[in-house]
Amino acid sequence: MENNEWQDKTSDWMDDIVENVYRYYNHRKIVLWGAYEGSDTIREKLKEKYGLEVAFYVDGDSTKTDNKWVFSPDCLCGKAREYYVAIPLAFYRSLKEKLTENGYKENTDYYYFCDCIIQQRDDYYEDSHGNRIFGAYQGLKFAFSGFHSTIRIGKDVTIKNCTVYIHNHSNLTIGDDVYFTDSIIRMDDKTRIEIGRGCQIQDLAVDARLMSDILLHDEVSVNRGGYWDFNRGTKWIVDKEAKLEIGCRGIIFDGIFLLEKNSDLKIGDDFSVGWGYCFALQEYTSVTIGNDCMFSYDIDMRTNDGHSIFDIKTGKNINSTYEISKSRSIVIGNHVWVGMRSIVLYHTEIGDGSIIGANSLVKNRIPNNCIAVGSPAKVVKTDVAWGRESGAEDMTVCGPGNARMTR
Repeated sequence: MENNEWQDKTSDWMDDIVENVYRYYNHRKIVLWGAYEGSDTIREKLKEKYGLEVAFYVDGDSTKTDNKWVFSPDCLCGKAREYYVAIPLAFYRSLKEKLTENGYKENTDYYYFCDCIIQQRDDYYEDSHGNRIFGAYQGLKFAFSGFHSTIRIGKDVTIKNCTVYIHNHSNLTIGDDVYFTDSIIRMDDKTRIEIGRGCQIQDLAVDARLMSDILLHDEVSVNRGGYWDFNRGTKWIVDKEAKLEIGCRGIIFDGIFLLEKNSDLKIGDDFSVGWGYCFALQEYTSVTIGNDCMFSYDIDMRTNDGHSIFDIKTGKNINSTYEISKSRSIVIGNHVWVGMRSIVLYHTEIGDGSIIGANSLVKNRIPNNCIAVGSPAKVVKTDVAWGRESGAEDMTVCGPGNARMTR
């Protein structure tokens, strides 16, 4: 069967490896090169589909070898008749040369998924799996672990110490004048990320999973003094079919966005949040944050209880079924200030211009232009407006349209 026929049979890169191993291993012991999570999944798939056992792993990283389950690649020397090797790693010419020197023939004795380059120029890359890169990519470490993925890089882009993982059916578009440094972007099957013009990304980890959609608008930045500032330790974990949308300008310090499948987090323009935040969205739930919102540090925002609760008499789940989850949301209006160590839970709605005091727990409706504090948070003062500037004497610092009477 030709390679194209294999690709028609499966769009999953791990399944592709499994099929090729089954096709060529010829009753030899199966060895996986690379001791990591992906190899574990391939081992499980071989066992589940064909009843084949993996004999052991090999890894060039001596810190991973234990000489029980993970061995040095040197153990493969001259043993092509005994071992069949599958390599679920990015392409390294030195690795291929080592196998060739030790008597291993491509496909017959080993299968290297990423060894499939058709064209490789300064401004274009293409492999036999249908993956392509358009634009200058020299110095970029990339690994296509799938089929028909595309990276498009605009003009005047600087990428430094950045690792990008693109899995099948993914699409990464990088706008003009982008500067990457010390960053990690991991994208799983059928994901898509857009980064707008004039952007910069530094010390940012984005872990995007199956069919997620991350959209960073134009003029996003991470360097201090720019538009968006993503601080070291920022991590987004976005599950399948979830959506994360962020507007223009703002500051995001260390913390976590955790979006489970089919959840939706929308953040408006000019948003800021201090370090230690955790925004956790359960399946099918949503959070909407308006423009010009200011969150302090250690803010916890959750659309679920974290675990299942059952009614003993009926045996039914009473807190986390699909029907229950899809009705849960958090809606925060424009120009809202949330104080340090506050917790905002589902079924919360906070009106425009309001202030949530420090250490408050919010799970109800808070009207506009008021101060709410406590656990649970209660309104203690109405008809207030606030501005980011400390010690201001003129209410215009609150911004146009933000000084309104509480309704």
